[in-house]
Amino acid sequence: MFRWRFIVLSILFTVFLFGAQIGKRFFSQVVCNTGIGFGIGGGVWLIALWVVFVSALGFFVVRELQEERASRFVYLVPVGGGFLLGGAISNLLDRLVYGCVADYFQPFLWFPAFNIADIGVSMGAGLLVLYLFFTEATDK
Repeated sequence: MFRWRFIVLSILFTVFLFGAQIGKRFFSQVVCNTGIGFGIGGGVWLIALWVVFVSALGFFVVRELQEERASRFVYLVPVGGGFLLGGAISNLLDRLVYGCVADYFQPFLWFPAFNIADIGVSMGAGLLVLYLFFTEATDK
C-alpha cells in the first residue's frame, strides 16, 4: 500500500516542481515576489514561519503515507502531499536562486500575482485539510 502512495506523491511532486520552474519561461511579465504566497508580507520572520509550517506538513505527509488506514479518503494524502511539497520546494528554489519567487499569473488587476507552485501549495494544503476533516469524521 505504501508503494503506490509514494509513487503518486513522487509523480505529483515532480510535475509541480518542474512545471513551476518551466512555466515562468513562457510568460513575458514576471513579478519578483519577496514575500510569501500570493504576495503576502515579507520579512525574515514571516518566511521562517512559512518554512517551519511547510516542513511540518511534509513530516505529516510522510507519517500518514506510512499508516495503513482503510479510509476512502486515503488518496488525498499522496495527492495533496505531492502538490504541497512540489510547490513549496519550487518556491524555495526560486528564492535561493533569484532571491525572490517569480510570479507570472495575474488574472485580475486587483488580485495578487502568483505562480504554478502557489497553486500546488494551496491545493495541497486544502486536500490535506479535507483528509483530516473526513478521516476524523469517519474514525468516530
